[in-house]
Amino acid sequence: MKVGTEADADLVLLAGRAAFVPATATLLVADVHLGKAATFRRAGIPVPEGSAQGDLARLARLAAEQAARRVVVLGDLLHAKGGCTDAVWAEFRDCRRRIAAEIVLVLGNHDRGLTASATALAERLGIDACVAALDDPKIFRKPERRGPGALKI
Repeated sequence: MKVGTEADADLVLLAGRAAFVPATATLLVADVHLGKAATFRRAGIPVPEGSAQGDLARLARLAAEQAARRVVVLGDLLHAKGGCTDAVWAEFRDCRRRIAAEIVLVLGNHDRGLTASATALAERLGIDACVAALDDPKIFRKPERRGPGALKI
């Protein structure tokens, strides 16, 4: 396997803290931690506003630039239940609408327990699936298209 920053690599390392698998048009990201700033502010720790918006804009930009057919979040999309404000959920769902790719979340330690089930979390986020491990078949199935040029989401 060739790993690098060149387009002919099997795994392309991207400047936006992500990696891309050209063979499957899969964008890989991890540790986004949406709601972390809100969690810290709730605890009295001063942190600036806007970090989540920047991370979401970067995610949407990377998916578009790479023409990703699938985005796999390798754990910790969210930070903590206390930081998952209505605004955080809404900001992610807005970002989700701008990403034409299928999105799968591999549950990380911060993502677990935020909702009653993985299915409920996927529905709340508006993503295609939440899975417990990388060997889940949902990660490896081929993304399907819906309509002319659109992916089945």
